[in-house]
Amino acid sequence: MRDVVIVDSVRTGLAKSHRGSFNKTRPDDMVAHLIRAILERNPKLDPEEIGDCIESYQPQWLINAAAYTAVDQAESDADAAFRINAQAPAAMARYCASNNCRFIHYSTDYVFDGTARDPYLESDPTNPQSVYGQSKLKGEFRIQDSLPEAIIFRTAW
Repeated sequence: MRDVVIVDSVRTGLAKSHRGSFNKTRPDDMVAHLIRAILERNPKLDPEEIGDCIESYQPQWLINAAAYTAVDQAESDADAAFRINAQAPAAMARYCASNNCRFIHYSTDYVFDGTARDPYLESDPTNPQSVYGQSKLKGEFRIQDSLPEAIIFRTAW
């Protein structure tokens, strides 16, 4: 059993930068394992098969930092954006719910419309203005449907 499994995309490199710190601070049998680009490497993979990819690691924590982040391209490739940003995280959440695994998911401030003068609060109404934002919000909803205790971070760059 692994303590932490990180799902990352090739583009973000988040897990790559954090894996070294896990290796330095954790015993070998407790290091984070990286599942990089499950969907990027195999674009035909059904998101429902993600649980099978994770199962062999039996993590206590699953951190999803993978996403379809090509905001402009998502407008013309909505199917891919929704598959990676909504269907895949939903499948991860279902895996976690069924396997007593905690789940952390990275989302985005694109779920808001960008008109606020003050920083957004998690309780503020969402109103995504792009396919990318819509796909990320749908992922948040689907995660919460399966795993209400999941932790969702909305980040901004």
